[in-house]
Amino acid sequence: MQFDNVLNTSGGETHTTTLGGEVAKIFNENFFNSPTNPADQRGVPLKRIDVSGYGASTFSDWVDAGAEFGATSEARFDIAMGRTFP
Repeated sequence: MQFDNVLNTSGGETHTTTLGGEVAKIFNENFFNSPTNPADQRGVPLKRIDVSGYGASTFSDWVDAGAEFGATSEARFDIAMGRTFP
């Protein structure tokens, strides 16, 4: 779900999302249902998750090849947690 949590350079609320208002609305309608029924949630499926002492690295590459104009056609998340040593 996309939240309205983008801050301006002073740390103040902007009441917008990273995707912008209209795109966030489309994205949320595709992937988030009312929280009153958790079993009915769709979400973006994970392709892989790796858990280490530093957190979880997750990878997702969801594609809807038949998406029509104005629909979500792809959602990709590559989140890598790790640590480097000098």
